[in-house]
Amino acid sequence: MTDHEGMMEWAANGPTIEGNPLRVQEPDEEWEAVVRLHVRAWLMPDVDAVTGETWVAQARATAGTRDEGDLLVEFFETWAQRDPAAALRAAMDLGDGEVLSRVMFAAVYGARLPHNATHHGLGVLRTFDFSAVTESMRPGYFDAWITIMEQWGDVDIGECARFGVEFLWNEDYADRELILQLLAGDIPEWDGDVLDRTFCALRAWAMWRPDEMKRWIDGIGDESLRAALTSLHADPGGTKVAEAATNE
Repeated sequence: MTDHEGMMEWAANGPTIEGNPLRVQEPDEEWEAVVRLHVRAWLMPDVDAVTGETWVAQARATAGTRDEGDLLVEFFETWAQRDPAAALRAAMDLGDGEVLSRVMFAAVYGARLPHNATHHGLGVLRTFDFSAVTESMRPGYFDAWITIMEQWGDVDIGECARFGVEFLWNEDYADRELILQLLAGDIPEWDGDVLDRTFCALRAWAMWRPDEMKRWIDGIGDESLRAALTSLHADPGGTKVAEAATNE
C-alpha cells in the first residue's frame, strides 16, 4: 500500500456518530476528526464523484458542532487550496456569503504563498462564474474583493485594474454615474471599497505602464467609460483630484 492509498483509507474511516466519521462523541477523538476532515478536503481532487459527494455531505453535517470554529468552513478552505474552482462551486451551493468570502480568501491566500505565487488563485477568481450570487450573499461576496484586490495590485497591477473596472461596470456595485465621476477625478476622495481599490490600481498602472494602459483604454467600447479612463490616464498623479479637494 502506498502512502497515498493509506491516507485515502484512513480518511474514509474512523469513529462515527450516525455513520459520520467527522462527528465524534468522545472529546479525545475530536482531534482525529478535525485532522480527518482536513485530509479529506485535501484529497477531494483525487476521489470519485460519489465519494466526493459523500464527504461534502458529511462535512455539511458538522456545521455548528464546534465552538472554536466551523468544521464545514475549514473543509472548504482546505479544499480551495488544491482545487479552488471546485471548492468555490460547492461553497456557492451553500448560499452563504460569509462562507463564500472565506473560500475566496483561501483560494488566494490559503497555502500561505508569497505574493507572486498567488496568481493562479487570483486567475481562478477572475474567470469564475459568480452570476448565481444571491442578494443575501452579496455583502460577504463584495467585501471579499476589497482585500483580494489589495494584494492583486502587488502581483499584476494592470490585471487588477482591468478586473476592477469590469467588476464595477458589470456588477450592481455602485451607480455608473458615481463610477464615472470617480474615475474622471471629479470626486475628491474615496476610501475603503472596490471603487477605491480600482481607482488606486488604475493610477498606479497609468504611472508605471502608460502605453499598455492606453492600448486597453482605446479598445473599450463604452464612450463614457473610455472618456473617464482617458482623463485618469492623462492625470495619474491626481492633480484634478487635489484641486477639487482644495476648492471645497
